[in-house]
Parts: sequence; structure tokens; C-alpha cells
Amino acid sequence: MDLEVRLARVHQLLAERDGIHWMQQYHEDYHYLGYRDCARLIHQQFGDGPLTLVGGVGSGAFTGALTTYLRDLRGDTELIGVQPFESVTFASDPVGDPVASISGIGSPVPFRHVRHALYDRVHWIAHEQAISATVALYREHGVFARMSSGCTYLAAAWEARLHPHRQYLFIAADTGHRYMDSVYRKHASVMPAAGLEPKVIDDLGDLSLPWSVMDWHRRPFAMPPDSALLASATGNVTSRYVSYGREIIGMAKRHAAVQEYIPNVRTNEKRVIVAGDTPVSGFLRFHRDNDNRADATVGAQYAPLELTDDERAFIARLGKRMMDHGIFYVGVDLAYPYVIEVNMENPGGVNYHRRATGETTPPRRSTRSWQLSAPPESCRPSRHSRPA
Repeated sequence: MDLEVRLARVHQLLAERDGIHWMQQYHEDYHYLGYRDCARLIHQQFGDGPLTLVGGVGSGAFTGALTTYLRDLRGDTELIGVQPFESVTFASDPVGDPVASISGIGSPVPFRHVRHALYDRVHWIAHEQAISATVALYREHGVFARMSSGCTYLAAAWEARLHPHRQYLFIAADTGHRYMDSVYRKHASVMPAAGLEPKVIDDLGDLSLPWSVMDWHRRPFAMPPDSALLASATGNVTSRYVSYGREIIGMAKRHAAVQEYIPNVRTNEKRVIVAGDTPVSGFLRFHRDNDNRADATVGAQYAPLELTDDERAFIARLGKRMMDHGIFYVGVDLAYPYVIEVNMENPGGVNYHRRATGETTPPRRSTRSWQLSAPPESCRPSRHSRPA
């Protein structure tokens, strides 16, 4: 999904520029407020009878917000969420769609807007079924909409056949102009939507193409620990995007570097910029409550760098050891007495040092100089060496 690329660009801009604010459309709760008046209007139109709201989950904001306010205003309000396959939000990411994952209603990364405990039932719909439903929505009702709207229409129609005594409101989020070639020009060859039926499942392990549905029972949901660890280990899209471009992202998502968890990183992880054997800049950073990473570019908080005497002595020893190998400028992620990472490719931190301290001049530079020389023979890669 292109979302990772867009988020990488946002984080890059935040790291490079002062004085800008990110509205965090995927995470901040105040976005719910924008749907309050819409919920009141729906309540006025539908009255107090049983109502089922069907919508693509996406960031979770509009389905979650409308349901929250509607349940405050009225009695029986049911929420049906619609997802594509390959989305982490409701754990369909292990099931690949052979055509493509449907944009706008799923996500390759977790969103804090999504309150799983609001949802009564979830549908997972594949690309080809979405095309059929989108064409049917236009043919039968004249609604010219995007593929995600076809998905919500398909789910709502199935729900209405099962429980005809309820009122149904499905959300068509956008027009279909961008889907003229990929959807509407295929109208003559698509399978009839009227003959489509989902596989009803009781366990996420039974998820399968092309359409599955499961009662969610308004229960909370958290990614399993191993998935959370792997998502964290492969989740720094900023560095991958900036360093390699978008082509590497799909490959990087399949592999992870795993290391032992160091408890004191949550309160004492420091990025230290080291020139030679001297710390010249850096900042202290804090993890977000719901993220194993302390990267400032993913929203971690930061504060001015203060090193203890032991940490300074350690950095001096480490710097001398690095210089023995021809390395004179690095970024060290330190949770003393542990070194989490030694970053030679992108040893950033000066910008966050400035933000944390308010300094407008560059951090002091060491007056020492070093004779740059080739690294020792033992550090040079051989002709036959390969990356680990």
C-alpha cells in the first residue's frame, strides 16, 4: 500500500523543518469531533429504530466516530466494518489478494483511531468481488462510487437479507472517476454481484478469499506479541524510503532484525553524535506508550541530552575503538550500559538537538582533528564477502 510511502514523506518533512504541525489524521482523537453533527443528522433522519451502520474501516475515524455519537443519541446501533485482505487492522495481512488490496479501507500499519470494541461484525472482501459490487451499485442505484463503496454496498446488502427488520446505512466515501479504467470499463465481464456469498467464520485463522465474515462482538483487539515485534523491527519506513526508494519497502517487510529487549530504553535511550571520541550533539528520547520504537520521526518525544560521567567515559572508549577502524563520525543509540545501534549511514540528530534545547547555532565542534586514513585490513570486505 502507498500509505507507507506517504507516511515516510511526512516523517521526513517533520525531521527537516521547524514550525510545522502534522494533524495526525490516523491517530488523534479530536478528528472524531468532525463527525458529531453528521451523527445528529443521521439520528434525525432515521429516528430511534434499529440501525446498522456499514462502512470501510480505513483509519477508523468516521465509522468509529459516527457509531460513538449515534450510540449516545439513540438505542440500537450496530456497526459493521469492511476490510480488504492484506490489512493489519483486523488481522487479514497474512492473506494476500492475488490482484491487489483495495485502497482506502485497510492499512499496512496500525491506526490508533480504530477502536475495535465498537464493531459488531467484520467483512473481508477481495478485489474481484469489489469490482462486481461497485458495478452493481452503479447499475442498480446509479451511485457512481469508488471500489471501497462497492465493498460496503455488498456487505450491507448481505446483512439486510439476513436481518430485514433493521434499517441500513452504508457509507460511499468517494466518487468513481479514478476507477473508470480499472473498474467501470470491465462492466461487461464482471461476475454478477447477486450471486456472491461470504464464508462465515468463527476464527481469524479461517480467513480466506474471496469474502469472509465474522461476528466481532465488540471485543478489543491487539496484534499478537510476535507480530508487534516484527512490525516494529520492519516499521521504520522513513529510513528505507529516504535511503533506497519505495522499491525496497516490499522486500523489507518480509525480513526483520530481532534483538533482546532492553527495559531501560523506555526512559534512557539517547542518540549521541560522536566525532572522533567526543560527543558533540544528541538528544534523549522517550518511547510512545503503544510503540516499541523511540524514533523521533514516528512521534517519540525528545529532551536535551545529558550524559553521566560513566556514559562520557564509555563514549570516549567507543570512539577510540571506532577510530581504530577508520570511523570518525557516527550516531550512537545508547541505553547505558547497552549500545542499541551504531549508525554510520545516517547519523542524524542535530535537528532534534536544536528542537530539544532551543539552540539556534550549531552544537560546539571539537577542536581536535584526525588524520583520515584507510581502515585496517581486517575491516575491509573481501571480494567474496556477502551481506549478512
